[in-house]
Amino acid sequence: MRKLIITLLGIFLSTQSVLAAKDYEKLYNEAEVPKIKLMHNLDPYQNEDYYNYTWAPYPLFRTATALYFKDITIPPGYYLLAARTIKDKDYIFFKESGKVKFIIPVIETDIVLEDSYQRKMPTPKLTKTENVKKKIASFFKNHMSNSKKQDPPSSFIQAQKLDENFHEIIYYYGNKKYTMYFRTSSF
Repeated sequence: MRKLIITLLGIFLSTQSVLAAKDYEKLYNEAEVPKIKLMHNLDPYQNEDYYNYTWAPYPLFRTATALYFKDITIPPGYYLLAARTIKDKDYIFFKESGKVKFIIPVIETDIVLEDSYQRKMPTPKLTKTENVKKKIASFFKNHMSNSKKQDPPSSFIQAQKLDENFHEIIYYYGNKKYTMYFRTSSF
């Protein structure tokens, strides 16, 4: 019995170092401010996205507080978020009125299962008439499509305050997960 307890205690202590909290300060400081210049602040791939999809593939993100990334200050407001890979580095474009306002580097990029975040979200309870409308709309969508355009990849944005110094924004787009860190104050 003693060997079992010592073995379990050893396994527990060895996994604690793996499960330790991330060093947000280090990850934030290692990220570089992007030096990307866009012509007239237009996203070069925006036309392809609007051409291929039925509606805008970008999710709308609303921030109620200012976000600070090094010398970039993102004021409160509504932004469309678009993930882009430029020179093998991932960036998130914060767009407003069709123009790129801010470019923020992605700290971590992961591949996740498509719609993995939807398992965590509660499904809304629909009335009988709403269920009927939904079934009719899906019937017409599936059987009478006259367009070659497709629905955009599913997307989701999760924002949370990590501690008194940092905000974390996780942006799910299709099968990718992009993580960004922002400071809560501009120091």
